Formats: sequence, C-alpha cells, structure tokens
Amino acid sequence: MSVRMMARVWDRGPEDRDELLVLLALADFADDEGFCYPSMPAIAAKARMTERGVRGILRRLEASGWVTTERGGGKGRSSRYRVNPDPPSHAQPGTPFPEPHSRNAKPGMPNPEWESTKPGTARHQTRNQGSGKPSVTIKNRPPPL
Repeated sequence: MSVRMMARVWDRGPEDRDELLVLLALADFADDEGFCYPSMPAIAAKARMTERGVRGILRRLEASGWVTTERGGGKGRSSRYRVNPDPPSHAQPGTPFPEPHSRNAKPGMPNPEWESTKPGTARHQTRNQGSGKPSVTIKNRPPPL
C-alpha cells in the first residue's frame, strides 16, 4: 500500500466517481512507483463493484491514460497495472511501462517476482521435463496370480 500514491490520486484523479474509486483501489494495492498486480476479484471487492463493472472502468482509465495495463494471460494470472496519477495529457494509452525496481531483480533480467502466480513467490522452470511413457499401464499390466 502506498499512501503517497493514494494521496496523489486523491489530489489529481479523474472527475468521474466510479473511475476515481477504481483508481483509488489500484493505488491502495500499488507501491510508491504505482505498480501493482491485484486480481480482478480483489479490485472489485475493494471498489465494492462487480468484476464486469471494474473491467469496463479499467478500459476507460486505460484509454484516458490513468492506468497502464499489461495483461496477465488468463485465469490465475493477474494483470500488472501501473497507476499514472499525473494528469493524462502526456500519457499514451497502451505504452508499455518500465519494470519496477526490485531487490530480487537483476539488471537486464526479468523480475522473478513478476513471473509468479502469487506475490512474493517466484516461479522456477522445471529442468526435468518428465519421464515420457509410463512403464506400466492398466492395459499391459501382468495378470494377477
């Protein structure tokens, strides 16, 4: 939670009350740089709205430059958001945002915290891809004695 980000949204946020509420919900999840990755149900619960309503408002906020979104890629993968609390006159919707600084990130490498399905955990690639075919299946099992 970033009190600094929330204060900036309160001071400079959009006029529409629904847009302001969703932007404040995102700012409450965000760090001081405006980055966050809450799930859609979490945003909807915090804003006290339906998920469908929040999706529509997020599209409007993105189109007007208040929020930049990087899609998560499906169920169980939260999207990444960046709250842009400054007036959106200079913002270009759809412009990718820079990766946030992290104590776990290495320069030039992807941030492991953002490759995760849960905040604070990293997803590691499995080196062993499995054993191929099973040695015994139900069909070729020897008959019982």
